[in-house]
Amino acid sequence: GKPIQPTYTRLDGAYDLPGLAIGKAVTVLYDNKPWHGAHAHVFTPIDHPDGFNTYSLRVAPANEPFFTEAGYLPSGYHWQWGPPAHGPGDGFSPGACWAVGLSDDYSNNALSYLTSSVYFFPDTDLLQLSFHYWCSMESSYDGVNLELKVDGIWTPVEPLTGYTHASVAALSARPGWSGEIEDWRGAVFDFSEFNTDAIQFRFIFRSDHAVRRIGFFVDDITFKTDVHTVGVEMTPQNDAPLRAELLAYPNPFNPRTRIAWHATRPGPIALRIYDTRGRLVRTLQERDNRALEGVVTWQGDDDAGRVQPSGVYLVRMRDAGGAVASQRITLMK
Repeated sequence: GKPIQPTYTRLDGAYDLPGLAIGKAVTVLYDNKPWHGAHAHVFTPIDHPDGFNTYSLRVAPANEPFFTEAGYLPSGYHWQWGPPAHGPGDGFSPGACWAVGLSDDYSNNALSYLTSSVYFFPDTDLLQLSFHYWCSMESSYDGVNLELKVDGIWTPVEPLTGYTHASVAALSARPGWSGEIEDWRGAVFDFSEFNTDAIQFRFIFRSDHAVRRIGFFVDDITFKTDVHTVGVEMTPQNDAPLRAELLAYPNPFNPRTRIAWHATRPGPIALRIYDTRGRLVRTLQERDNRALEGVVTWQGDDDAGRVQPSGVYLVRMRDAGGAVASQRITLMK
């Protein structure tokens, strides 16, 4: 079908999705949350005064935010791991990711694979893979797609919301991601039908003989199983019992760390650093926020700009709803 324009929730948690046909089933992609995967949901829109679909949604946290290479194996020299030097300029979750074109535009006449680790999911009937990608490739000519290893054979698979292109010349006219999508976007694959305990997949990148672009970037590999099921309910999001969340990367760190936060509702956010004796070291943020999430950097200093000694510190956040999250971080010199 034809994609609709991306949308964000209103402050009350509801979505406004103008242009949808009431009573006709559509697939909605929930994405764009750092440190998490994505979720694709099929539903039938109804006309509602509080927005088309007031869903309460929790997507699974990422299994592989790529703090390390995570055992993924590249073939050829195009797939590389690390912080992007151009293109998106950063991983989807701040830091490193896997990419074609990590530091320079990709080459012509290229063929390169990125093969995942083997993941084991025994005794589950539900198994979905999701991740976020950033794409800048010659449209319809150069591209990337994904294959799943089934009974020892690499088998083409398609995301629930489809690839961007039905045919990519360099991929032997098979479907794939191509063109200019210079923003991080989620993709979701359903592997449930393959009924296997061991999962391994690979990304395939191919380019033709002309026109170079920036490349293709992948971050936040995530699996959803029966153990971690995304809940979708017909209740307003602002009534959902959500949790505040913090995640610092890198940790341990030197000289700086980036702290991603997620609040349960818009409003004042207090984000502070304490030492092990409970003394306030640094107030990173204390102001009103319309956003439900963000990223801040701590340079290892106090409010007066003095560099702090090595040791363990506590990051603590309180949001407008009174929800609290904390994490221990280690400064190493």
